[in-house]
Amino acid sequence: MRSVEDLNEGTLKPEPQSADPDDVLRTFPRRPEDSRLDWSWSTERILRMIRASSHPFAGAISYLEGERRVTIWRAERHDYATRFLAVPGQVCLKSDEHPVIACADGMVRLTDVEVETIGSGRAAKKAITSSLRNRLT
Repeated sequence: MRSVEDLNEGTLKPEPQSADPDDVLRTFPRRPEDSRLDWSWSTERILRMIRASSHPFAGAISYLEGERRVTIWRAERHDYATRFLAVPGQVCLKSDEHPVIACADGMVRLTDVEVETIGSGRAAKKAITSSLRNRLT
């Protein structure tokens, strides 16, 4: 907010970029398959990958039962009230029609997804939650 105020008041002072190699981070182009999720990651890492892969990029990737491609556009942490035991990638429950998936240290609630051959919205979420034995890989 301070930067916007300084810009508005004409007092913003640009700073040159550092020439120190330790301050530089060069990123190289990614391919869509680089956004494949590994459900044994932490919830935070999974959520970061989903955010980094969302629009305008190709979305985070997983597979329903190892077959149908699932593209995940948005998700959030799901706080479960008790301890639980689940396989990473397991569909644990649905919360307001949103699939809730187990990961290494918690659960993630998928709020915007597409399933190959089905599309997005309610039908895609229903395909994922059709069985609590379903897995995303």
